[in-house]
Amino acid sequence: MSPRSSRVLVALFVMAGCFGQSSKAERHVSQLVEHWLWKQYWYGASELGTRYRTGQEFQALAFWRADEKPPSVGFCSTELGICQFYPDTTTIGASFEAKMALREDAQSAFRRFLRDSFGQNASSLVNLPEPSASDYVAETVKIVLPAITAPEAIRARRVRPPAETDALSAALSCLPDQSGCKVHLLIPFYSENDPWIPVYRECSRCPNTKPMIIFMRRIEGTWWHGARDFDDGPDFVRRTRRRIEEALMVEVNR
Repeated sequence: MSPRSSRVLVALFVMAGCFGQSSKAERHVSQLVEHWLWKQYWYGASELGTRYRTGQEFQALAFWRADEKPPSVGFCSTELGICQFYPDTTTIGASFEAKMALREDAQSAFRRFLRDSFGQNASSLVNLPEPSASDYVAETVKIVLPAITAPEAIRARRVRPPAETDALSAALSCLPDQSGCKVHLLIPFYSENDPWIPVYRECSRCPNTKPMIIFMRRIEGTWWHGARDFDDGPDFVRRTRRRIEEALMVEVNR
């Protein structure tokens, strides 16, 4: 691990460890920051947008489901003036945000956020049921935003087990009845905590020969992707391929 990577990891633990926060709060704060880094790396922006300022320190009321089903995390911060909620951190699905009222404290904002079903009722034609406050644990935390860098899996550059990456390659390879088909894959460093793994795929003599990024998921030991889990837009493919090449773990030609 590089010195810079070590400093980033230290920052993640310092922000959660020096303010009397519980170990669960530390884990959820680190998870939240890593999510922002992951989104910034692969999408070019996180849900914080321009509010993400390297080195910024702010206090927030963090909250998460007590039963971790599904794993989720949110926060309200008077300094940022917002509440955000990520209902399932194992996916890159929707996140919800609401602005805090002038001079509103974090506890009041959190209660209002719950009453409004995490901000969804404000924009929905049908009112959704109010989440129960008893289902969530809330704790005041300090968050320090580290320098924008690659996600932890890429910083650490740990090679995944060969059997796992071989299975991933096989899931994206040519089918037996595709005579003369050849496939080129670029697989980045990833971890089991990543919501999905973007894989560059280029194929000759197959039904779709356009270069594309396929979003792979590994669930209970099996690799899969849905019918819509790909993007063959030239701009997205070019940008994401560059990112994958910067974080390349395995290149496959078969």
